[in-house]
Amino acid sequence: MEQSAPQPTPLPDRVACLSLPLAETTLLVPVTAVAEVTTHGTVAGPAEGFCYGTFDWRTLRIPLISFEAFAGRPRPDLSGEGRVAVVNAVGAAAGVGFYGLRLQGLPSPLQVGEADCRGARKPDVRGVVAALSLAGRECWLPDLEALEAALAALT
Repeated sequence: MEQSAPQPTPLPDRVACLSLPLAETTLLVPVTAVAEVTTHGTVAGPAEGFCYGTFDWRTLRIPLISFEAFAGRPRPDLSGEGRVAVVNAVGAAAGVGFYGLRLQGLPSPLQVGEADCRGARKPDVRGVVAALSLAGRECWLPDLEALEAALAALT
């Protein structure tokens, strides 16, 4: 009896993503990168560079960061209880486990396909691997590996 080799699973036509609103643009990340969207409550310092400090999430104390500041832009003011995307750390910051990205609004789900990425370009922005236009707004694809390496260097 002859056995055939297992067939590879075909890649999906579309990828489930979240648009994460920032002060001047939107980040686009795979849904699987985000563990939860929550509020940050009280943030304990010290604020350093692109990190606001740490906040309590579930039973952990995790860093809260500003992607805007990481990208070389002004860090938005940390007033009130803003929304936070809690990101699963998988690269250099994996020892931290998770970190929070401060948002300037509510995330929304998107399905992104190859056709959506055809006009992508490489902007001259630290921590951004590509920029593309989706639904009439510019979205940045963040370099989460670079962000996590910088975060690991702070801890």
